[in-house]
Amino acid sequence: MTSGFVVGGNVPRRVLIRAVGPTLASFGVSQVLLDPQFSVFNGSAVVGSNDDWGGSASLAALFAAIGAFSLPSNSQDAAGVFTLQPGSYTVQVSSWISGGSGAVLLEIYFVD
Repeated sequence: MTSGFVVGGNVPRRVLIRAVGPTLASFGVSQVLLDPQFSVFNGSAVVGSNDDWGGSASLAALFAAIGAFSLPSNSQDAAGVFTLQPGSYTVQVSSWISGGSGAVLLEIYFVD
């Protein structure tokens, strides 16, 4: 999956990006992407990436602060916060599992 977004204005913005696959099963979604990872691109340059968010307490607190549903600390969902300059970006979501496919939710939040 590939999606795009724009950071407007003239100052950098903090952006939370999540690729949720395994946790979707707890909401009744079947055939989820078991181990999503993502890369953030500005043009052809990778400016950020994540695989397995790792249960970070600071990320969990940020999820709660912005109203995003929580992720289990041991899930293989991907999430990260990046400070991005104004401009156009794409996020590419894939799986570490060879040939992996399934439902995934890509979320992009401006957090500042």
